[in-house]
Formats: sequence, C-alpha cells, structure tokens
Amino acid sequence: MRSYVRYAAAACAASMLVLAGCGSEPAAPASPNLAEGSLTYAITPAQLQWTRVPNGPMPKDSLIALISGLIAVGGYPQFGAIQYSGGPNAGQPNTGAGSYGDWLDMSKAPNLSRSPLGWRFVFKLKPNAANFPLGRYVATIPVTVGGASNNPQSIVVVFNHCDNCLYVGDFRNSSYGAGDGTWNRGSALNESGGFYYEDWRVFVPPFTTVQVDLYGGSCGGYNAGDVYLYAFGPSPATTFVTSNDDGGCGVDALFYLTNSTGTQQEYQVRSTTFSGGASGTYGIQVSLFGGGGYTLRAWEPGDKETFELTGGK
Repeated sequence: MRSYVRYAAAACAASMLVLAGCGSEPAAPASPNLAEGSLTYAITPAQLQWTRVPNGPMPKDSLIALISGLIAVGGYPQFGAIQYSGGPNAGQPNTGAGSYGDWLDMSKAPNLSRSPLGWRFVFKLKPNAANFPLGRYVATIPVTVGGASNNPQSIVVVFNHCDNCLYVGDFRNSSYGAGDGTWNRGSALNESGGFYYEDWRVFVPPFTTVQVDLYGGSCGGYNAGDVYLYAFGPSPATTFVTSNDDGGCGVDALFYLTNSTGTQQEYQVRSTTFSGGASGTYGIQVSLFGGGGYTLRAWEPGDKETFELTGGK
C-alpha cells in the first residue's frame, strides 16, 4: 500500500511539473506500471566524456545527462559533492593522482525535458582544465532520488587529455618518422631494430571485447604503407598477446582484446610497419567488438565466389 501511494504521488507531481513547464501544450507522463520498476530512475548516459588530443583545442561543447523516471520527475534529484580523481599518473604504482579538481561546471537549475521526460543537467569544462597536463581526469557526482529503490547512483564525467591513451570510441591520426623509436618487431618490446613504431595505451572496460584497427594504406587516405599491429599486456605490458598485418585496403591490421575481469585493463599496443625504415601517416581506432573497419560482403554474380574484405573506415 505504501508503495502505491508513493507512486501515485510521484505520477501526480510529474503531471503538474510537465503542465507547468510546457506552456499551453501539457504532456501527460507515462502511465504508472509497477511491474516495470516504477520506483526506479535512470541516468542517461551514465558516463559523459570530452577528449582532447595533444596540442589540440579545448572542447567547448556542453554535455547533457538526463535523469528520468516518474519517481525522479515527481521530486527533484539530490547531488553530493563532486569527487575528482585521475591525473597524469593515476593508477600507476607509487604515484599519486595529483591535485586536479574543480574543473567541471554543472548546472543544477531545474530544467524539465518533455520528450523524453526527465530532468536535464548540463556540464561544461571550466577554463582551468586547459592547463592540465596529459592524463585522464574523472569527476563523479553522487545522485539520490527521494523514495527511489535504486539509490544511490552516480553521473561520471571524464576529461580525457592524453597523447597516447585510447578508450572505446577513440580515433587518432599519427605518423612514423624521425624522432620515433625503432624496433626489431617480435614478441619482445625492447629488441633494437630498424622499424619505426609508436606505442598506445589501450584501455578495455570490464567484461568487454574491443576491436583495434590500424589504417595505413593509400586507399584509406594514409601513406605509411603496410602497417603492423602488436599487443602486449595487460599492464604491466611484459607479455606478448597478439599481432596482425593481414588487413585489406583501408584497414591494414586489426585484432581483438578481451577483458574477462571485473576491472578495467590496460594493454600496450604498438603500431609499426612491415618494411624497415618506412615512414608516413596512419590512423588507429578502438571500438566495441564488431564496430571497427572491416565489413563482410557476400559475392554477387560476376564476383569471385568468396567473401571480400573491404575497408570501412
């Protein structure tokens, strides 16, 4: 009985808020349905992120999170103090995260979205973030909603400023040439040789498989030629995991990295070339499994009776 009364009150409040916030065109909220978790709320998306490449411009766009559910709309979410973490050495042995706080601006003014129904909250980077060194900075905002059954939750906002950090969804252009290290290629990281290389820190979320794509061929808009991809790890990156250079036009190499644990894992991914001394431009991308550059096309009359790997950059 108590849950029903609480739910009815939330639905009533939601109706009044929408009526007041939408002028002459009120919109009725969704009908109560306890079977669908009516006393719960959702935060969409659960994580927001800006990415700044080295020497690149500061992100100027605003990010928006929506807190939805009748239990939330019928009242108003409450927020704890922003918890800042991360930095250039965060998570590394014997180093601290540094003092990199107060870089996030959050608007808490009531802003009711009609479609979809929920409270909208806007986030911006403060100017001081422009002076932060390379690293990954995280702001966590605790959220509670009165009467909700799935308290507490958090909004996570990330400022990724890293020269060689790659997270799911990141794409980076780079190049090989004078000033880069050289390597002998193989299962050991430190063997001297004549192949230019660059290392990337690839972060794989818990219980996730990611696809790493390397673009180097001219048909992909790059000129590094036949590129080669290696992976070591997880951190510390002392163990050879896999390598590949069997790509086609556009995507020249790819492989998959799987994290079957409940914590984020870091791999060291080394991009290099098939030919010694080769230089030029290339691109590297990390995406969820199946979201990278390869597409599979079935043969059609007149084609070879095989599947054809095509570039899908």
